[in-house]
Amino acid sequence: MTAMDKDFSLKPSFEDFRKRLQGATSKEELELQINKLLKTFPNRYKPLQEYLNEGNEDIKERLEYLTSEVESDFLDVGSYDGFFVFELERKGKRAVGTDMMDMAIDYSVGQLKLHPDSHAEFHKAYAEALPFENAIFQTVILSHTLEHVFDPAKAISEAARVAKDNGKIIAIVPPELGNEPTHLRVVAPEWLANELGKYGQVSTPRTVGDGIAIVCKKGL
Repeated sequence: MTAMDKDFSLKPSFEDFRKRLQGATSKEELELQINKLLKTFPNRYKPLQEYLNEGNEDIKERLEYLTSEVESDFLDVGSYDGFFVFELERKGKRAVGTDMMDMAIDYSVGQLKLHPDSHAEFHKAYAEALPFENAIFQTVILSHTLEHVFDPAKAISEAARVAKDNGKIIAIVPPELGNEPTHLRVVAPEWLANELGKYGQVSTPRTVGDGIAIVCKKGL
């Protein structure tokens, strides 16, 4: 048992877990602590389709926005259960998703059986170390991802690396931590625009669902 573990009760609260996650010193330790969270609260997280079926406006608006913005050959970094990957692939787009959690990738791969016409790919990967060559995706999505990762600036640089010249990097971030324990930080739109601006021309921030969206056109 680590010193960090000793500071928590047998039934830590969501806030306890957030402090634990925020105290991680590497992306690997962060993954380990999130795995502990998922095992402690196995019913906390459910497929995005269920939220949509329940009338969740955030998921609906994000899907509508991404459908209008995403161009062919896209990568969804932090793809969770693969919902956006499958939905956007229906528009005739080559679709790839990554997530650092085994549970997320296993679920997404399992969903391929329910999408027999899909050619989607799913890869376990950290946002800070994407397993792809340079400049191969027309669009890279970071939708409600940067608030979860160990190093958001590195995640943005990796997104820019794998995006094609004149391709898009679409980032959406929530304006507050909320009650989600894996939200490690508030990603300020000003900071996000500055980081994305290192790689191209950025759009004016706009509200999309429960988040703020900024698009970077790489290389312009």
